[in-house]
Amino acid sequence: MKLMKKNIIEHKQYLQMLTDNFIAKHIQAIESAANSLHLLGNIDKVIQQQFLLKHHQYYPEFRAMFLANSKGDISASSPQQLLPGFGPSGEIGNVAFRKYFQANMSASTVFISKAIRGRGFGDDPIVSISKAFYLTNNQVADGIVQGSINLSNLAQIIPENLQSDLSFVIADAENSIVYASKSLNLEVLKVFKYRQKKDITFKNTGLVQLLVNDKPENSDSDYFLTQGKT
Repeated sequence: MKLMKKNIIEHKQYLQMLTDNFIAKHIQAIESAANSLHLLGNIDKVIQQQFLLKHHQYYPEFRAMFLANSKGDISASSPQQLLPGFGPSGEIGNVAFRKYFQANMSASTVFISKAIRGRGFGDDPIVSISKAFYLTNNQVADGIVQGSINLSNLAQIIPENLQSDLSFVIADAENSIVYASKSLNLEVLKVFKYRQKKDITFKNTGLVQLLVNDKPENSDSDYFLTQGKT
């Protein structure tokens, strides 16, 4: 039992490191884009579009990236289907209603959204990473740069041997499931439900019991997972 506990905890810590590194890499990508736009200065939309397409090539894990002006209108995108006129009636894409846009326009820090349903390229669950950019030295932001990560891509950071040995759940700050191993049959964006495991063997370990089909607590189908940030 001690070996099993140690194995689960170590794998959880390893997954946490992989996830943190994956998110940190894409935070850096958004910060780099915002800084580069400032250095380029007051460029027109054509140059913005060329810049974004090139930048996206370095970070293919982003499902999509876009620039939006201070009113929330999309001015450049990668892929380019998000550009104005892409909608069925030629409407301009606008993200002013999105929480990340409102947060970015009032602060200069990177904003990471909770898991949300994507728009524009299907309804796959995504996490949005965004930051305001300044084309000049004005105090008011000229817009935001945003990248969205398809949450299914998280499977790519977990080594195959770990996926075959253990099952994993990754939840956001609001405890919504952003990724779960297929074997668990858990729905993404639903609240992750678990309870403390009442077993003297696992006392004070931080291990929890996954609720699976309301099985009895000592059922052989129980899963044990470590609580904590991932």
